[in-house]
Amino acid sequence: MKNDTDVAKACTQRRRYSSMSGEKFMVWDSHEGSDSLSNLHVEALSDPDQSYCIFLKRHTCYDLIPLSAKLVVFDMTLNVKKAFFALVYNGVRVAILWDSDEQRHVGMLTITDFIRILHQYYRSPNSPMTELEDHQIKTWRGKRLHCCRRY
Repeated sequence: MKNDTDVAKACTQRRRYSSMSGEKFMVWDSHEGSDSLSNLHVEALSDPDQSYCIFLKRHTCYDLIPLSAKLVVFDMTLNVKKAFFALVYNGVRVAILWDSDEQRHVGMLTITDFIRILHQYYRSPNSPMTELEDHQIKTWRGKRLHCCRRY
C-alpha cells in the first residue's frame, strides 16, 4: 500500500489507494479526531465506484453543514443599497431572494451582482449614485434578466 506516514495522514479522511495488483482500497478512521492507528479501517473494493456508496452510508448531511452559519433572505422589494449593507453587516456573500407576490424563492443575490450594479451606475467619483437608492432588487433583477435574454 503506502508508507506509514501516508497511512497516518489518511486517519482523519477517506482515501482510495491502489495496490500493485490494481485492487482498490478505501481507508478511513472510525473515530474522527483520534490519532490512533488502531481505529484505521481498510476495505478492499471490487468496484471503484463503490467508495462513493460507502462514503454516503457512513456520513449524514449534517457532516456537510458548518457548525455555525448565517442564512440571509431578502424580499425582492428591498432597496439594493440596503441589501448591500445588510450583506456586509452580516458578513455573508450571498442571500436568498424571496418574492412575496409569488410566495416562493426566486434566486440568489451575490456580491457579483453588486459589482455589476456599481459598474452600471458609477459615473465619476464626484457624482453620487442616487439612482441606486431608488432601485429595488426586483428592478435590478428585471433589468439583468432582460439584458441577458437579448443575447
